[in-house]
Amino acid sequence: MRVLIVNTLYPPEDVGGAERSVAQLAQGLAAAGVETSVLTLSPSDVAKQTIGGVAVHRRRLKNLYWPYDGEPRAAAKRALWHGLEAANPLMDDGVDQVVAQVRPDLIHLHLTTGFSQSVHRAAARRGLPL
Repeated sequence: MRVLIVNTLYPPEDVGGAERSVAQLAQGLAAAGVETSVLTLSPSDVAKQTIGGVAVHRRRLKNLYWPYDGEPRAAAKRALWHGLEAANPLMDDGVDQVVAQVRPDLIHLHLTTGFSQSVHRAAARRGLPL
């Protein structure tokens, strides 16, 4: 079985409990013999990495700015970021590439801020369960 786990961030981009929880889940599945991949965001595209037996695919966030750098943003810019996030087709290509490469049997969604609806669209096109 092949599983693709999607989370906004993944270690070492480690902000909090969600990232640690997803890493534990991914590594546990891999240790149990499940072919496990993670799709996560980055300020730039990064070559596929293998961390703890898990294939990690980092795709560049295509929005107005990288929101995890600790920089304050004006309210108007934050509003525009979230407006684009609501239906951001710019994320589709990167997500489609990873889904086509991994060929998962199912996609597990955790936190998906930044991916917009791209993962849902990729899964629907392929008839994959979420």
